[in-house]
Amino acid sequence: MAELRPYKVNNPSKDSENENTKFYTGLLNSFLDLEDDHEFVSKLKDYQQREWVRAPDDIIIWIPVLDRLNALFACIAEKHHLNINIPDLKENNDNTSLSRTNSNVYDHIFDSNEFSDDSDVEDDMEVLYDAFLTLLPKDTETFILDIINFILFLLENTTKTSVDSSIDGILGFLNVPNMKIKLGCMKVLALDASRGLKTYAYSRLLEKDVMKKSSIIVSSLLCSTPSNTEETTSSDLFEFLNKLSSNPFDLPKGNELIIPENNFLPFSFEYYSEENDCSEIFKLNKETIINSSYNDLLLLVKQQKLIPEHYWFKLSIELYLAKIFATSKNKLNLKDDAVEIKTLFDLLNPFVQLKFYSVGLFCCSNYFDAVIPIMCEVDKSVFDCCRRLTLTAYSSENEREELSLKEIIHSTLFALECLSELPISVDDINEQMFDQNSYGYLVMLLDRIKIALTTGKNIDTKYNVQFFSLLKTLSYGFSDFSITSDIIYKLTKILIIPDCEDYAALLSVSKILDACIDLEESKTAFENAGGYTFLKNRLNKEIDFCIDNPNINAGVEYYTKVSHTVPFKQISFLSGLASLFSKIIEVDSSDRVNTLLDSSILNTLNKILLNRNIFGLTLLSKVLNIIQILLNKDI
Repeated sequence: MAELRPYKVNNPSKDSENENTKFYTGLLNSFLDLEDDHEFVSKLKDYQQREWVRAPDDIIIWIPVLDRLNALFACIAEKHHLNINIPDLKENNDNTSLSRTNSNVYDHIFDSNEFSDDSDVEDDMEVLYDAFLTLLPKDTETFILDIINFILFLLENTTKTSVDSSIDGILGFLNVPNMKIKLGCMKVLALDASRGLKTYAYSRLLEKDVMKKSSIIVSSLLCSTPSNTEETTSSDLFEFLNKLSSNPFDLPKGNELIIPENNFLPFSFEYYSEENDCSEIFKLNKETIINSSYNDLLLLVKQQKLIPEHYWFKLSIELYLAKIFATSKNKLNLKDDAVEIKTLFDLLNPFVQLKFYSVGLFCCSNYFDAVIPIMCEVDKSVFDCCRRLTLTAYSSENEREELSLKEIIHSTLFALECLSELPISVDDINEQMFDQNSYGYLVMLLDRIKIALTTGKNIDTKYNVQFFSLLKTLSYGFSDFSITSDIIYKLTKILIIPDCEDYAALLSVSKILDACIDLEESKTAFENAGGYTFLKNRLNKEIDFCIDNPNINAGVEYYTKVSHTVPFKQISFLSGLASLFSKIIEVDSSDRVNTLLDSSILNTLNKILLNRNIFGLTLLSKVLNIIQILLNKDI
């Protein structure tokens, strides 16, 4: 791999992008000064292992690092000829169009003139498409994954807009057959696009070729497949995953995992032969697939030189799925066939995630209003599958640790978050989440989250923050389903867990309550759950602790000047409580609000005002807002 000459962050053109960049010079140059690319990436990987304790950075600060990583992507992509689009079939007349088989149902969207892009037109140079069917060397794959994982780490710990020009080199890696690389690439594209949702729809990262590939991924593994003949059986992705990850049951019959192989085997891929001007079928029997590695199957396609390159991306996906479900028998025993089940899970896990992150990417593109209805028509259970998987979180007692659905659940939750931002799908999601069929599962999930936060065991903060963010987006629909009081009661019980220090999760809960507390039934539920007493006592306790331990955050490197000594997550939580406090006293005129306003809470508010150096300006402004409301209400 070609070594790249690093540039330092004190480049004036880079500094001008953000005034805070100069404070990060030492940190960024500690990476960029390393001339060896592998040492550079290795040091980034080490940095990624540390807990991020400061506030999220502005992503612009990290542009110099992202640019160098992007240059590494460009080097690898050029070396292995990865920068390719799905080519059109050579023949393109009406008869050929009618003859085409194995076509993508989304093609008419991405091939329309409305979204045509002259940049896709190839020049006279011969383009090689072998990358669709060629696995990269193992050390190169590992290097790529290390880079992708660091970019994901940054995207999850930074804010502001998308940075497509500093990561567009990743596009070529969507073409490689390695599903973990495909997944990492798709996560980067989806997370970056979600940051610019509704304002960045024309990003190069969302060009029609990327969306075409995403549509192939989404439609290759359906959430449910009906039985069409007596020889085929229906399949349900949620049920299969749930059973696949389950602990063995006591009853032998309960341990049977039925493999939906008839959806994929024997392998049959119909394509339009340009040479013979007709439809032909490429077939492989189950035995061949079992006895061949995935790489061997890809090589077989290349060597035969029969199937046009137009189909290679789709074919690589379908061969991968066939390899997953080509098991030694069509029924595996959860206990006796543990090794084969683990192999199946390890192959299926990244692809299921890939599917749902692709769904999320759809929502962030300029094509969402055309694509989402087609997706729901082709994959009728996609909303339901996302909902069911999302609501199974915190069910670790029912699954084997090595077969955890945790990462898959993160992907379905991300898809629901993106879908909930779209007017065309938000009502469907509200109905999926809060109707009678789902409500019981939602309540049980909230109970499981409460138990985890109470015991401090198996806490999934990433899930908590994302899930409560989704609930906040959907909270306007609580009243439509007459569940407001129940949900508020459950959420308040989570908020008031004694000594819980998962501040990120608690902050997310407080934001939902803040959004709903103006309803009378919400106030009553909040009071009945102990919310009023909690607000007073928790604020008193947290503030006293911070004053008694002013150096608790000593040693944390912020790189920019901060106005508080309290850890970022804790000060954010306290600010959230203060916002909820002010909202309650503003909208509640009943006698119960007086339980908040005794001498102890007023004394606590005064302590915050007197210790600005500890609590900072944000919390101080929240307290001043509370005082202003009290003065206006003349309480």
